[in-house]
Amino acid sequence: MKYVLAYVGKIKQPFRVLFDEYKKRLSIEELCFDSRDKLNKFLENKQYVLLDEKGQEFDSLSFADFIANLNEKAIFVIGDENGFDEKIKENAKLKIALSKMTLPHDLAKIILLEQVYRAESIIKNKKYHR
Repeated sequence: MKYVLAYVGKIKQPFRVLFDEYKKRLSIEELCFDSRDKLNKFLENKQYVLLDEKGQEFDSLSFADFIANLNEKAIFVIGDENGFDEKIKENAKLKIALSKMTLPHDLAKIILLEQVYRAESIIKNKKYHR
């Protein structure tokens, strides 16, 4: 499975180190946009999963099932501090929430990658997931 993580803004240290560690473990393409408009343009005519605090919540096993049933490429999108335009929300294939709590954007990126890595481990029956 190939993954794309698209977002606005740069990842700050010390988050960058941990982000890069999970990025190495996964086949993930990182797309960092310098504006919401550029991110919105990229998303036109694409299927994507939006991270949204009001989205569907998963436990690790159900998230692994979700990952296992995706097509060859999954695009995950994390917004900036202003969230998303309504059109972007409406066009999302699915909205998922990592938590009911609000998370810093850089931490949310790391949590997402860790959960994707955990899902891959579950799918491949590796020992990472306990």
